[in-house]
Amino acid sequence: MHHQINNIFIDPMSQMYNCDLQHIHVDPPVPLGHFYETLPKFGVTDRNSPLVKYFYTQWDKTDVYKILYTKFLVEILPKLFPTESHFICQKTPNIRIHIPNQTNIGILESDPHQNVIGLHKDGDFGHPIEEWNIIIPLTPMFKTNSIFYEETLSSELPFDQWKPVTVSKNQLWIGHLNSLRHFNKINKTGVSRVSLDIRVIPGSKHVSSDSKVSVTSQKKFTVGEYYMRLDIEEQTSGLR
Repeated sequence: MHHQINNIFIDPMSQMYNCDLQHIHVDPPVPLGHFYETLPKFGVTDRNSPLVKYFYTQWDKTDVYKILYTKFLVEILPKLFPTESHFICQKTPNIRIHIPNQTNIGILESDPHQNVIGLHKDGDFGHPIEEWNIIIPLTPMFKTNSIFYEETLSSELPFDQWKPVTVSKNQLWIGHLNSLRHFNKINKTGVSRVSLDIRVIPGSKHVSSDSKVSVTSQKKFTVGEYYMRLDIEEQTSGLR
């Protein structure tokens, strides 16, 4: 599902990386080393990108980005879930950087074809079934720089007929990638895709559990570790 937004992240993230994000691969803020010479492995090396590490280092240096993030959530979540008064939100969004001739999601041994990279659904890796994905593009997402997903559960549609998430910089996409399989292709668009991926659980649907851990961050799927609580009625950060 697509929704129009006031994308307050684009300028701050462009300033963070000090470049035109579509060309972040041409003018990166940090040396890329040998990382992009091979395809990363899912959950093993795909988070080792110097560009991804740079994001989290800069995010943790100041509260500016956290305040911006909370402001965005307070503005957008009541529009997406108008009957909810509070939410369980990912504490820090994921940054996705999909440069030309590379992939963002790492490869899996179970991938059925070389053009289907990192085929999975988030539920395969312990994410709660109640979780929704909100994708916020910092650059246009289209064709092979985006993610491809099935529109119905356990689709039998051939992979080459799956559609990419196609959004402009003034839109977001929300979907239930916990249950819907998705994958990357090698980016042949000539420009990078940079986007934020946020996981959100409507407060009325949240079931507390500390038995499962995120594959990438190694944090438990609990409030205070992977998640934070956001109370909309307070119109403040609402963190607990």
